[in-house]
Amino acid sequence: MFMHGAAKLVVYEIDGRAELELYRIVRGEDADANEYIDSFRSHYERGAPPRGLEQRSAIIHLGISTYRSPSQAVGTARRFPAIGTHVARLLLPSAKGFNFADTAHPGHVTVWGTRSGSLGVRSIFRLRTANLRLRCTS
Repeated sequence: MFMHGAAKLVVYEIDGRAELELYRIVRGEDADANEYIDSFRSHYERGAPPRGLEQRSAIIHLGISTYRSPSQAVGTARRFPAIGTHVARLLLPSAKGFNFADTAHPGHVTVWGTRSGSLGVRSIFRLRTANLRLRCTS
């Protein structure tokens, strides 16, 4: 548990044999493209300055932002199109070094992991003006 004044950040592991399903805004769907790969790097890893909560809590700057539902990720991507044009569905396995915390607003989850852990990208949603189209990557 991380304590900072009145604020509290509780960091969890993924329990037992469970998988945690989350959604991440990404750039493109080509897994070999640099912009796609960078989508799974933290602001810290990319050398970007801290923003928002990251300014108050360095640990958040070290993680990646994800969402509990696809609609939350899509809503954020539509409000901030520079973040990315697609939403990846992730399945994070237990016992692979992942940790997560509920951060910022309800449904927003910060994730930390080791380079050896696989984020388990299962599918990519491409944002369209009026709707979403599911494009499977596996």
